[in-house]
Amino acid sequence: MPKKRSQRGKKESAPSSSCTICFNVPPANEGAHHCTTCAQDAWVVCARCEEQLKGKKCPICRTDYMREAALWESMPASTHTLELDEQPSQEELKRIAQRFPYLEELEITLEDDMGGDELDFSADGIVFPALKQLTLACVSLANFTFTEANTPLLESLTLSNIPGEPCPFHLALPRLKTLDAEHTMLGERQMDAGQFGLSLSRCPLLETVTTYKFRCLGDANFCVLPSLTCISLHRSECTTHLDILYAPKLQKVSLQAAYDLNNFMLRNIPSATLATAEALVNVDKDARKEAALVAQAEDKRWRDQKNKQELTKEARKRRWIEDDEHWKVGEE
Repeated sequence: MPKKRSQRGKKESAPSSSCTICFNVPPANEGAHHCTTCAQDAWVVCARCEEQLKGKKCPICRTDYMREAALWESMPASTHTLELDEQPSQEELKRIAQRFPYLEELEITLEDDMGGDELDFSADGIVFPALKQLTLACVSLANFTFTEANTPLLESLTLSNIPGEPCPFHLALPRLKTLDAEHTMLGERQMDAGQFGLSLSRCPLLETVTTYKFRCLGDANFCVLPSLTCISLHRSECTTHLDILYAPKLQKVSLQAAYDLNNFMLRNIPSATLATAEALVNVDKDARKEAALVAQAEDKRWRDQKNKQELTKEARKRRWIEDDEHWKVGEE
C-alpha cells in the first residue's frame, strides 16, 4: 500500500496569481492592480479586465478605481489644519480621523451640494481627539451628532447650507463656545422633540449662538445656558418655542424676523439644570401623547353613524350645522 503523506510541515499555498475578475493567469508583464487604496500586492488583475474597471468601484475595497490620490493623503500625521473642497466618502472620513490624530481645525467647504455619502461623524471608528474647530458647508450629513465621544475638544462649530433635513440634532460638547449656522433645516422625529434646547444645554461653556435661516428648530425647546452671552435666531422659520430657564450672563437676544417664534420666554431660575429642561420636555411629550389620544377618541365618536341622532343634536347646539340639517361624515 502507498504510504500516506505526512501533513506535518505542509506549506501553505501561495496567494493565487490569477486575475480576480476573469480568473485567468495574466502574462508576465501584467497583473499589478492600480487601486490607490488596496495594498500593492493584495490582488491581481489582467490588462483587459483592468480597462473595464476604470471609472468603476474597486472589486476589493469598493472605492473609486484608479482615482487620483487626494492631497490630504500625502500630508503628515502631525497636520493641525485641513481644508477640503471635495466631500469625502464615509470611508475616507474614517481614514482622515485615523490619519490625523492631532488635527485641530477641519474645514469641508463645497461650492454646492455635490451629493455623495451622507457623512456620519458619530459612526464607529470616527474620533477627532484634538479637533477644536469644525466648519461644514454644503456637506451632506446623516445627522448633527457631535459629542464628547467623537469630538471631545470641539470649541467652534459652523454649519452652512447643509442639504436635506438631517436629524437628530444632538450636541453634548463640554468645551463648545460658539455655534454658527445658516441656511440649514433640522429634521425632527417624535423622539427628537426638544433637541435644539437640550443640545444647547449640554454645552455648559457655550457663549454665542449666531444663526441665519437655521430653520425648524422645534416647538418644545427648554434650555439652561450658564455661559451664554449672545443668541441670535435671525429668520428662524418654523421655530415656535424657546424657553430659556436660566442664562445669568446673557447680554444680547436677537429674534429678528423669527415670525413663527410666538412662545419665547426668558426666565431667571438659578436652580434650573439640564435635568430640569429634560423633565419639561418629557412633560410636553406626555401631554402631546395624551392630547393625541383624546383627539383620536373624539374623532372616532363623531364618525360613529350609529349615534347619528345624538351627534346631530350636539352639532346643532355647537352651531356646526343648521337646525334643519343632519350630521353626517363627509367622504375623505
